[in-house]
Amino acid sequence: MSTLLEGSGDTQLQPLISDTELVESSYLSVPLANGQWTSACARATHVLAKQQASVDALGIFAMCAAIRNDTKAVNTALKRLKEAEPPPHYYAQLTEGILLLRSRTPDKAGAAFKSILQQRANDPLAFYFAGEASHAQGKNADAIAYFKSSLKAWPNHAPAHSALARLTVSGNASKSALQSAIASAEQATKIDPANRGYWKQLANLCERAGETGRANAIRLQWLTPRIPK
Repeated sequence: MSTLLEGSGDTQLQPLISDTELVESSYLSVPLANGQWTSACARATHVLAKQQASVDALGIFAMCAAIRNDTKAVNTALKRLKEAEPPPHYYAQLTEGILLLRSRTPDKAGAAFKSILQQRANDPLAFYFAGEASHAQGKNADAIAYFKSSLKAWPNHAPAHSALARLTVSGNASKSALQSAIASAEQATKIDPANRGYWKQLANLCERAGETGRANAIRLQWLTPRIPK
């Protein structure tokens, strides 16, 4: 994996975005805005493999490596980022915040994401991960607000929809809360239908709402292993 980041140490990487803009390259931004981490990482890897100088590709690669807890890849990418990314080192800060979240230090992770939001007030990724950090600290009201802010910028961000569904029904949920959660979970499955976790969440929510038939149908169609013909 590290070979994708080597051999261009003297190249001046040029960001596709400024410090105050979101990613504009649809090739890199679409899966990122949808929260499809594996696809985002694959596209970033493709750009780097073609030796195209892009801070965005390098940063997305680092961030997604942190999400999947690939220590070797994220360390290599972070080292390269710190050499190539101009201040205020947005992607490096974001990646390090995710690592703090993965290491179960959500207070430090939350501080890192809030620091990013001081520099980029409407950054959807910082909002999303700040939401996850708040949730890990038991601050669910703050987490919901962060997830909603992320969706204002990226309305098709499936992980934020799934997170809202999860938090809306934490504890004893009312019927209206369950229906709201089901709507959020449905949105996540529409955006990323290949994600079995979203279908499992939707089936469980339907069952909690008393929609047993629908829950069983979802499990049969999306969660039952296919028998080879």
